[in-house]
Amino acid sequence: MSISSALSAGVSGLAANSTRLANISDNIANSGTYGYKRVDTSFESMVINQGRGGGLYTAGGVRATTSRIVDQRGNLVPTSHPMDIAISGRGMLPVVHSASLMSGASTPRDLVMTTTGSFRTDDQGYLRTSSGLVLMGWC
Repeated sequence: MSISSALSAGVSGLAANSTRLANISDNIANSGTYGYKRVDTSFESMVINQGRGGGLYTAGGVRATTSRIVDQRGNLVPTSHPMDIAISGRGMLPVVHSASLMSGASTPRDLVMTTTGSFRTDDQGYLRTSSGLVLMGWC
């Protein structure tokens, strides 16, 4: 094992640990943010094959991979407005962008699914969010 191989292994370990500490600090900083999904960090050891000569050894290293856990549900937060809707358990609210709603019925609408929405009625009677999503439904 050469000195550069040992230093490379140490540097990759420090970089992986730095990634994990950054993810931990992001999780702590955003723990009170509604809708934030925590980031999980996992480590993988890297084995480097020299390919030449067969008798050479290298220290390899470690790599950090991150993943955001998006399928976990957060706690429901009560509000005072009756049109703030949230789904608890299985199910989604079908919404479309207001631009596709105004384009007419002949064009296909891009349906988007959400589990929460702060809806308000507009002048045409549609339930709409502040970002322009319109709640779909049947009467």
